[in-house]
Amino acid sequence: MTYAPGGAVLASGLCDKTVRLWDARTGHLLHTLEGHGDEVRSVAFAPNGAVVASGSSDSSIRFWSTTTYRLLATLLLLPGGRWIIFTPDGYYDGPDDVERQVMMALQYSESDVRLTGGRRNPERVRAALAGHAVAAPQRKTTSLPAAPPQLLSGNNP
Repeated sequence: MTYAPGGAVLASGLCDKTVRLWDARTGHLLHTLEGHGDEVRSVAFAPNGAVVASGSSDSSIRFWSTTTYRLLATLLLLPGGRWIIFTPDGYYDGPDDVERQVMMALQYSESDVRLTGGRRNPERVRAALAGHAVAAPQRKTTSLPAAPPQLLSGNNP
């Protein structure tokens, strides 16, 4: 268990694979964070209290927003001291050869990991860890007319 900076929130990691955030003054449960595949063995807050990290026996560290309670990113520890960190929307980062490690990470993890369609993007991972959303690249779109054009043929009056 640990207190957030300022002492208003208490985080506890449990053997039921969850992290619970508590109002330290009242003792009321604020939220239960779920997603680990095994018991949560440690919890820690970022210095600003905006993010709580949870370490589990499933070889992962998950980073959660303390305001939205969303999962921000997961750091997966691989054999041989290797690692990969990924966001729920599929962006990831890691050592220079991380692309070769992605399949190994998927095979090693027992949790539901989806990197399909994802790509390496350290900026998006850093933004997620800070609790910020990075705008998706703008796609060029074509506007369609309000009503489809009428097809004219020789038989129309």
